[in-house]
Amino acid sequence: MSQKQYVLAGIAGVLIIGATIGWFLLQGVAPEGSQPDTTETPAASTTPTQPVSVPQKKTLKPEPVFVLPSGAVAVDDYAFTNQGDVYFRSLTSTQPLPVPNAQADSFERVTSFMTYTDPTVVSACGAAPQYAYYRDEKQVYFYHYWRTPTFRSSHIDILIGLKPEDFILVSPTRIKVGAETFDLIYTQATSTCRLRLTGGSLNS
Repeated sequence: MSQKQYVLAGIAGVLIIGATIGWFLLQGVAPEGSQPDTTETPAASTTPTQPVSVPQKKTLKPEPVFVLPSGAVAVDDYAFTNQGDVYFRSLTSTQPLPVPNAQADSFERVTSFMTYTDPTVVSACGAAPQYAYYRDEKQVYFYHYWRTPTFRSSHIDILIGLKPEDFILVSPTRIKVGAETFDLIYTQATSTCRLRLTGGSLNS
């Protein structure tokens, strides 16, 4: 066999082998010695999704309905006298707040109710408080209350040692009693806020 014939025979053999492999592939049968694709696709997870718990906002109980006790005398919508004692209504209880040693016969409010005007108080506490000053023959009293979306409270502070006849309201957030001047600020706790007078003998 000539060299040319050897070359033609080799080419024919290669074509035959290639055609055979192609036939196996078309039939879905892997030729001997080849490895089928065994890659597995993970199945989609069927584990049920747990619902996400959304924190619920604290809901305040309804404010107690205030009823003036029988025989009591109202000073205003928040203070009253009864059998020689002075009380303030509570925003969280049906029981009023007693004012120790106050003189019922001379107890009076000396300012209108005011709204605390610091521009940061609403964002910090949820609402601005209301407050007013009172006095009797012996002392000055500071009453304030809060009604906010998250808490309600009412407080009565006795300004001990300050002569009521010397009380002057300089501005909504400042008072003067004699030679002493006091400024009104608010303080913030974990879940509530409160007003406080600062300065003079009240800090000593």
